[in-house]
Amino acid sequence: MPIAHVPAVAHPLACFAQKDVRKPWSLPGTRLKQVAEQPEDNMQKLWITRPLPDKVIAEARRHFDVEVRAETLPLTQAERLRALAEFDAVLPTLGDAFDASFFKDRPRCRILANFGVGFNHIDAKAARAAGVAVSNTPGAVTDATADIAMTLMLMTCRRAGEGERMV
Repeated sequence: MPIAHVPAVAHPLACFAQKDVRKPWSLPGTRLKQVAEQPEDNMQKLWITRPLPDKVIAEARRHFDVEVRAETLPLTQAERLRALAEFDAVLPTLGDAFDASFFKDRPRCRILANFGVGFNHIDAKAARAAGVAVSNTPGAVTDATADIAMTLMLMTCRRAGEGERMV
């Protein structure tokens, strides 16, 4: 079975913003429905592992208790263990590898909402077995990829690289 079905949205956690996040998350076909009810004054903890625009952080803070990591390097092993143990949701990126060994103990984390198209850096089967949903942002770079492909084809046909070097 592939990753958890998440409706096409502009941001991997946007589907949760539409719900009362103080109640258990509920995605069809996932184990997120099993999360115990949280007290009304206890917002779920979200860890954003890379700096994002202020507007995005502000919106996340409206719905979650947010911690933002200032570094842009991949998470260390200790940080990945902390992510699963201390947060309800984590927004990792491609460099943050979560193999099966990270899911041996049942983590607190209920979702790894990958900020990127792929998810091959996360062992989705092991995550699912531990009750952690994995999502991504399919189609997020489709238009940009097509634009670059067309640009490169036109540059090749018109020898634009050679012309640019002559200027």
